[in-house]
Amino acid sequence: MPVPIQGEIALPTNPNCVLYAAPAAQAMDEGWTALQRTAWSALEQFYSSCGIDCVAYFGRRSWLDRRNHTVSQLLLMFVMDGPASSSDLQLIEAVFKRSPVQWSVGAMESMPQDAFPSLCVKSGKMYQLWSSIEGRPRYLRMKMAGDRLSIVGASEDAVTTADFLPYMKHVVAGRRRVRDEDWRMERMRIAFAHHYSKAIMEADGVIHADEREFMSRVFPPDVMESMGMSDHEARQVALGEAMEQLPALLGHHDKLAMVGLFFSVCHADGNLDAREMRVLKDAASVLGLDGNEVVAYLTRLW
Repeated sequence: MPVPIQGEIALPTNPNCVLYAAPAAQAMDEGWTALQRTAWSALEQFYSSCGIDCVAYFGRRSWLDRRNHTVSQLLLMFVMDGPASSSDLQLIEAVFKRSPVQWSVGAMESMPQDAFPSLCVKSGKMYQLWSSIEGRPRYLRMKMAGDRLSIVGASEDAVTTADFLPYMKHVVAGRRRVRDEDWRMERMRIAFAHHYSKAIMEADGVIHADEREFMSRVFPPDVMESMGMSDHEARQVALGEAMEQLPALLGHHDKLAMVGLFFSVCHADGNLDAREMRVLKDAASVLGLDGNEVVAYLTRLW
């Protein structure tokens, strides 16, 4: 049967994702349908716990293994449209632990640019997502050719319902919706991250060129200006709102993503200083993170 595409769903604006990686060859040996089932199961478990809409993305990257060999990795990522708790995320983790594929533990990262949305749970219903490319819907999937992982697309007349998991409505993934509350959230997030990143950079009394370059890359002037935070006074206003509201508004994975950013600042000059790490711990405490959780997450990064 041909595939009916019924409408469009706007994607969440959260810039962070929970990312799982696996050796591309091993993951693709399981088959694309099996990978879709893994994503579907994780979405179902997550939504049943917290009722938060969530989108599963697929992507790829090259990675250096412990022997400094370049390997191709398949990525499976989840973007939540609300504040998920630690226990909610553990349900996703459990799905990957049961998988025959050797997935990494979940990491909180910014969404890779070439990732594409694949499945979505929204208001308790599961959707198969199509991407709009040059104004036409395309079903994107991964394909392995030799040791190369590529993204391929198909039009609706080139596939049938037998190519997909059953019982899902097919929709086009629309542009991420930017609501007023999303803009305010991002402004608070940037203000908080900028404040503590700067405090970490200054904690050892020496500001290195590598640290300056890191700050300009993470907080480019044009972005700060577009968010209305190009001057100190505006940043202080946004920071005050962030200190008061972010602990309740951010999900657990967003908080850990912030910790990951601060750890990168600590290591921007190639050294870890105890004074810088104290600032990181202070920031984590303000966000409401337990110290043991912070240590456990930093152990994954180090």
